[in-house]
Order: sequence, then C-alpha cells, then structure tokens
Amino acid sequence: MIVRVIPSFIRASPKKAHTGMPLPSGSSWTMARLGLLTSDRGSAGPSSTNTPARLLYPASHRPNSMIWSFGQMAFSLQNDNVELAVTELGGHLAPVTFTLDGGRQIQPFSIAPWWNENTGEAPLLQVLRGDFFCMPFGANNDLYEGERYLPHGETASYPWSHVETVSKGNKSTLHLQLDVSAQQGKVDKIIEIRQGHSAVYQRHIISGLSGPMPLGHHATLKFQSPGLISTSPRSFGKVNPTTFENPAKGGYSFLKPDAEFTDLARVPCVDGSVSDLSIYPNREGFEDLAMVLANLT
Repeated sequence: MIVRVIPSFIRASPKKAHTGMPLPSGSSWTMARLGLLTSDRGSAGPSSTNTPARLLYPASHRPNSMIWSFGQMAFSLQNDNVELAVTELGGHLAPVTFTLDGGRQIQPFSIAPWWNENTGEAPLLQVLRGDFFCMPFGANNDLYEGERYLPHGETASYPWSHVETVSKGNKSTLHLQLDVSAQQGKVDKIIEIRQGHSAVYQRHIISGLSGPMPLGHHATLKFQSPGLISTSPRSFGKVNPTTFENPAKGGYSFLKPDAEFTDLARVPCVDGSVSDLSIYPNREGFEDLAMVLANLT
C-alpha cells in the first residue's frame, strides 16, 4: 500500500505506504507527530478552553450529502474509487476507503478508539480522526498580537458549513467553509475526487487574514502492515527540543532531543545511531516527536 499525504494531495496504491506532513511555518517552528496520535489526548489542555460549538445543521436542514459516521455528523463524497466522510465538527477527513484494481479496499486513516464514548473531551480530541487542517499548527500559551488560539485552531474544532457538493464530468467536489474569529477571516475547504483515481485532492483557501501563521495538515494513520513515510520537499527537520517521554511515567523516547536532520531516513538517536523515520511503525516501545519544515521555494 502507498499512502502519500501532503497539503493538497492524498494518494493510495497497493504496494507500499507513504505519508508526510509538510508544515509551512510562520514566526516559529512547529512539530508534527508521525503516526497514530493516541497520546494527543492530553496535549490540547483543559476541555474548558475548547467549549464545543453548536453544530450548524439540525436534522431538518441537513444537506443530502450528510451522514452519521463514527459518532459524528459528516459530509460524504464518493465515486467508484473513493468513498470519504468529512466531519461537520472540525472538518476531519475519515474514514476514507480506496477501492483498488481487483476490488481490494484499504482504509489508511485512523479514527480515535473513543469515538463512541462520552468522554467530555475538547471537540478536537472527541472527533480526532484522519486528516484535518490546522491554522495554526499547535497553539500559543502567551497572547500573540492579542490572539490566543485553540490547539490546532478553530479549523480543527469548529463546525464547517456546507457550500456545495458538485459532480461534473469525472470530478466530484465537496466545498465547505469556516468563518474564523481571528481578524474575521475565512477558510474554504475544497475536497475533490476523480473517477479512475485512487486519490483525494484537497485545497484550503485562506482569505481575510494577514501576518505569520504556522499551517499544517494533521494526518493520523493506522497501518495494517509496515509502510513507508515521505513528505513533499522540505527545508529541514527537527526533533522535539526536550525528551518527549518520561521513563518514570512508563514512557521512553529514542531520538536525540533538539537534533536537526535533512534526511528522514537518518535521524540522530540518543546512543549515536540513526533511525529511519521513513519506515512506520518504527522503534517499537518508544514514542518520539519530530517535525519537518516544508520548502516553499
């Protein structure tokens, strides 16, 4: 199986698996966890800072494309090759089913195992699944120009409105929109599938905003067998500045804190060796945090 994830393109084919999360950065660098983000449950801070927003579509006003999917109302899109759902809350893309030659089906995205529990978690964590757009990628404890952002931004936690679902020729397109409070801006999410393509094409169009902002896609994956990870062209990568896990609490990390790298296959480790992050899963028994910075030139 190949699964390749970049800001505008997800592709699947039956032999290997690729995933990557290039992260354009604004005033500071941000980090992306590679793999299934189950330990993110504690990283978004108290639920009280992320009060769930009211969903936009009561039963009597839902678009025809809306379905109930793993505990969430979602917008659906499908053709002979791809079937997908995008949650109304947070715009999380999953599940996605690719139907390959010979009829084989794969679902590379993960859905948090607590999807059917009333956890009281913040919306981001309650919905957590698949791929979602982050603006900003991360969060800020201190005010930045008078703004404090939710973890991964309103784009990952607030309800998206439906603009249109259109099928024309070999293309089917889902267009969603979100008004963000920062500078009263707007984000348009456009997801497209094409007949004969085992792929999902995404665009996010940001309008009404100015200034630095770290952007990113947050791909959460679950592989049934070992796969390969790749990214779009990148400037460099960096390991979390401090040890990510605490052995006293039962967690272990293996990558060298604050190490920089340019080759995903040669990331420095604490014992002087290197680890190949292009293979997933990797380093069984260890959990590490690293980021890659997209080359925007």
